[in-house]
Amino acid sequence: MPRHGEDGSRGGYGEREGAAEERTAILAVARELFVRHPVDRVSMDTVAARVDVSKHTVYDYLGDKRRLLLAVLSAASESLPATGRRALDKHLPEDAQITTVPQLETALMVLAIDLGTSIVGSADYAAAFALVAQQGLQTPSTKGDPTTEAAAEDQAERMAHFADVGLLDTDTSRLAADHLRPRLRSAVSC
Repeated sequence: MPRHGEDGSRGGYGEREGAAEERTAILAVARELFVRHPVDRVSMDTVAARVDVSKHTVYDYLGDKRRLLLAVLSAASESLPATGRRALDKHLPEDAQITTVPQLETALMVLAIDLGTSIVGSADYAAAFALVAQQGLQTPSTKGDPTTEAAAEDQAERMAHFADVGLLDTDTSRLAADHLRPRLRSAVSC
């Protein structure tokens, strides 16, 4: 009898060579199919055939279709904080030579534009957005999520630097970052 993993998949026999690549390919094909067609119209047979693996392999790696959908959404959402971090590092690097308020305003505006184009234009964002809308799912809270918290801390550290050099008037850098995030999100959703 196969053992079930914590994620509900039927794995447990050890990783065979190429397993990570197969799993990645399964997720990519499932994402493409789920975005193009209603989830209930996408069969596990179709996913398996497009990846050129057996249906059993798809079930072994990802469990049932619901778990496959959740894995696709999870993979999409995991890439977005990294995109945000790259934009933050590019436009507000730790060693930024920003010395005036207008320079900071410009850097923040360019950061918002970059986030808007890189996140909203990404295949992962588009897939997650389409799947959430299609399935009528509510987006889960990111409160307490380690990835989200790390991104918030990065933003707070950058804001602390600008407060330290007198470009921001704030008592707490985390509060400044908390105020920045909704403005960045609204720029991203435009």
